[in-house]
Amino acid sequence: MSQPTTLALDIEGTLISHASTMVPRPGLFDFLFFCRQHFERIVFFSFVDEERGRQILHTMADQGQMPEWVRTADYFHAKGGRPGAKDLRQLGVDPEQALLVDDQPQALPREQLHRLVQVPEFKEPFPADDNGLEVARSRIMEKRHQLWICGAEEIDRFRDRQLTHLITITNPGCEDRTPSWFRGEQLQFSFGDVVSEHDARQYNTRAASSDDIRQAIVFCRVARQLGAVRLLVSCDYGASRSPALAYVLQADHFGPGREAEALREIIAIRPEAVLNQLVVSLGDQLMARKGALMEPLQDYFAMIEASI
Repeated sequence: MSQPTTLALDIEGTLISHASTMVPRPGLFDFLFFCRQHFERIVFFSFVDEERGRQILHTMADQGQMPEWVRTADYFHAKGGRPGAKDLRQLGVDPEQALLVDDQPQALPREQLHRLVQVPEFKEPFPADDNGLEVARSRIMEKRHQLWICGAEEIDRFRDRQLTHLITITNPGCEDRTPSWFRGEQLQFSFGDVVSEHDARQYNTRAASSDDIRQAIVFCRVARQLGAVRLLVSCDYGASRSPALAYVLQADHFGPGREAEALREIIAIRPEAVLNQLVVSLGDQLMARKGALMEPLQDYFAMIEASI
């Protein structure tokens, strides 16, 4: 699988203020020019019905706020305005081949949230220094790096994903699970699914260490500097250690202040995940996030407990 080729753009609150006021967001024309350079296909995906939506696009093009190609771009109406209504499969593509730029994350189905490029809502009072489309541009470029999580028995399913990097976590004493077909860069760890040194002694295993997590962070930072990364993180079941490490790596990639977004993406990628708290805590300490990685994780655990 190649990099995403379809870019879906929300209209209200993302590119303009509202269908009734039609205030263009600062940098709109340049942003659409950027989009055209990086994607084979650009579509509009909005809760605004197609007739009104196309009127907006034509008006914006008439005013020089949007380029001429928007007049003939594909348009998809997400009907009902309900959560999850913007299912990317409606665009006729595999969701992994598409991104949605939108100010409302609930518009996407939960399992597709990692395909979201979220921007702040553009609404009154309009700030003079609004940079929402600059944020979108930066986050689109972030998506050049793709991440997957799996259990040991699932690794072969990723044979055709053109992986560039692989991180595997095994229990101490277990054999290496590197697939024979993988030709990229690999990092291997050996620690148990425990949350403290005390538990490690009790279960005769080894706990994750700061050095383990530091190695993983450096491994991914170097990889991203060298080009687009297609990373698979794997442990026995893909349920605890690997999603926890993937969360740390995604939070490092996104930067401070976006921890909840990073966790949301990990849960979308691996919905069954119950992240190992020790791995997350070590990552929080190493990156000096002062509990910022733990806070959304605790909220997530509370949500799971409330649903039982």
